[in-house]
Order: sequence, then structure tokens, then C-alpha cells
Amino acid sequence: MRTYKEWLLSQLWDENFVEWESFIDKWSVLTDILLNVEYVAVVKGDQNRADDGLYLRSEFNHEEDANLNMDVPASVLEVLVALACRMEREYVGDSEENLAYEIFEMFMDSLGLTWVSSKTLDGGLSKKELKLVAQTLDSWLQNDGSVSIFPVTEYELPELEGKQLWQQMLFFIENSENSWKLTDF
Repeated sequence: MRTYKEWLLSQLWDENFVEWESFIDKWSVLTDILLNVEYVAVVKGDQNRADDGLYLRSEFNHEEDANLNMDVPASVLEVLVALACRMEREYVGDSEENLAYEIFEMFMDSLGLTWVSSKTLDGGLSKKELKLVAQTLDSWLQNDGSVSIFPVTEYELPELEGKQLWQQMLFFIENSENSWKLTDF
């Protein structure tokens, strides 16, 4: 049976894009952290994102005949994986490409956390590095307008302050010149 983290990452993985071992190695340290940070919805309406994360946990329980506690709040990793998969499903359309992985990488890059992917389980993170990750996640979770999971300019960041993640995503889609083949909505 796969671990829950492996199952979550398999929702993002595309065998045409990267081999499984490389994918797991790249994100192992950061996803361990994200899986252990509780997602707290500070904006009314963002509880829906937490519910999406919990839905993934429920799917895992069903598919893997597991019994993960559904009373534990959703983690940041669950919410980000759920959002990446939902963005792909609802806004990319029937593309043959699996873009959930690229969307997840965009989230990490926008938060400035891709550097963590270069860390190995052996080396891990120093206390200073862990504090930096925690500060970044705290700023994002507080929705204070200083960081976003979407790549927007420093001038656009204030537009996102206090907005639901779904509204932030729509703002990003409407205002970006990304290379995705987004469907009209």
C-alpha cells in the first residue's frame, strides 16, 4: 500500500513529464513539511479549499482501504494538491497534458519555496531554513497580501489581499499571459 503522501503526489505526477523516483526525491522534504502544516482558512469561503483537501483524504481511504482520520483538519499539501488538480480539470479542459504537476510547481515557485526541492532527506533543512519556510507559509495562510501561490507582480499582490483562493486563481487566469491552453469560462 502506498503512503498517503505518495498517493497525494501521484495525483500530480505525469509519467510523460518526469520519472516517479525523481519526482518523489525532488519534493520529499517540502511535501513532508506541507503535509504537517494545518491549512487554516482565514477568509470566508476558503473553507471550501479545505473541504477539497479533505475530499482527497476520503478518496485515499476509499481507494487504498485506509482509515485516515477525517476529523483532522486539512493540511496545506492536501489543499494545494486539490487546487492544482481542480484548476487543471476546470480550466485546462480536455488536454492530453497533465498540468497539475506544473500548477503545483507554479505554487511552490510563487511562494519562493522551490529551493527546498533541492534539499535531500539526508541533508534536511537547518533551523534557519525551517523558520524561513514557516514564515512564508504563515504569511500566505494569513492572506496578508505579501505572498501568493499565483505568480503575480508585486503591484498585483495587494489586489489579492483578503480574497478567497478561488478569486485569486480567477484573477491570475484573467491577468496572466501564461502558456497554458485554458478553456474559456
